Amino acid sequence: MNEFNRLFESEAKWGEKKAMQFRWVLLTVIIVLISYIYSRGHRYEALVSAFPIALYGGYNFSLYWILKKHTLHTWVPYLSVTIDIVVLSLHIYNYSILFSPIGVATAASAFIYPILILMAVLRYDRRLVIYATLLTLFCYNLIYYLRLSAIDSQLIGSVVSADPAGHFYRSIYMGLLGYFTLNIPAMIDRLVAKQAKILSEKNKADLDLALEKQKKKMALQRLDAEKEVTKKLADQKEKISQQNEELQQLNQTKDRLFSIIGHDLRNPFTVQKSIAQLLLTDIDNYSKEDLSDGLKVILRSADTGNDLLNNLLQWARSQSARLSYQPQPLNLTPVIRKITGAYQDMAAQKSITVTIQDNSKNQGCVKADINMVQTILRNLIVNAIKFSYEQGEITIQLWQQDGYIKVAIKDQGVGIDSERLPLLFEYSKAISTPGTGNEKGTGLGLILCKEFVMRNGGQIHVYSKKGEGSTFIFTLPAN
Repeated sequence: MNEFNRLFESEAKWGEKKAMQFRWVLLTVIIVLISYIYSRGHRYEALVSAFPIALYGGYNFSLYWILKKHTLHTWVPYLSVTIDIVVLSLHIYNYSILFSPIGVATAASAFIYPILILMAVLRYDRRLVIYATLLTLFCYNLIYYLRLSAIDSQLIGSVVSADPAGHFYRSIYMGLLGYFTLNIPAMIDRLVAKQAKILSEKNKADLDLALEKQKKKMALQRLDAEKEVTKKLADQKEKISQQNEELQQLNQTKDRLFSIIGHDLRNPFTVQKSIAQLLLTDIDNYSKEDLSDGLKVILRSADTGNDLLNNLLQWARSQSARLSYQPQPLNLTPVIRKITGAYQDMAAQKSITVTIQDNSKNQGCVKADINMVQTILRNLIVNAIKFSYEQGEITIQLWQQDGYIKVAIKDQGVGIDSERLPLLFEYSKAISTPGTGNEKGTGLGLILCKEFVMRNGGQIHVYSKKGEGSTFIFTLPAN
């Protein structure tokens, strides 16, 4: 019950703030209208209207301060509703005295009465709705009958619904509005009660689950205590601890896989589906150029998804030790040309030039696993394209030094913050960063590069400066 009351008070305070926001909007609209009246030459009417508006603004600011500094008390909504309705009634009454007695029946301001009744609903109090409705009917009829004697009888007959009968009808309709809005807090009460019941059932289920887990935990602890009696049991406990560490690593791998599958890997398929649905909805009205552009987008998205999936599968295989290592003599230059050619379209989208400079004298002959080398080159080249600006240049250099073939892939792109450089190759810190064309990634590419370079007996380094591009250098044993 205490939780329900707390929720009730929170919703009531929220409703009071929303009512206050409406008052500021209302004051703004009235100030604009007063300015318009003043610009039309009716300066006296504008100044007379501006004075109560200034007082009303001061009242609203004071109420804002009360709500900000103090807890919402029961009397605050009733006070604010009372002042709202009374100020509006005084405004209509003054209008009928200063300008025209018929204003008590025809003033446009009377339309604010129903809004004030509806605003009472925001306070989450059925009694406040009843109070606002009764006070509105009282004030509305009071000012009308106080000024009825001052209205020209012939004028009443010529203005539709300005007579007492018409005023009676309007009062009835306002009462019906109040009756209708009276059911809104009741509906909210039902929803909150139902939500509270569901929350209570959930808390009970969570408590039962926690107790069950606690029982299982205590049973395991007793079992561990019994096993510590003998040396054999101590060895078994150590083995269990090792298995737990492996299980935690597997769980981390699983969580990482699910995270990538649920976020990064889903994006290319979402793009393909959206473009395909767009084309299919009105395919007859698209030109060949439009269809070609759409298919190109789908193809690029499919290539992106394929690259992400390849990285994901190879990384998963490397984590589970199912990725075989088969070194063989290999010329790097033809492999680099093949991979850059495969991503020529991706580079052309940004008007990027890719240049290969082979200074190794033997086409970069190394002894390494061909599949791992292709993965290394593919990730580094794709990254260079992703993070390069349009009309940029990528340079790939090869040279031999101290029994190794060195490969440098240099771009003129966005560069990398100095704080992030030490974290690029750490699994726990891997972050997927969109490219300059909002290309997606999994954050696993550089992790794979480091693992595969080291697996082949080499090393990898990066040199970068924010805004000036990056250079990735890796080595492989020369053959």
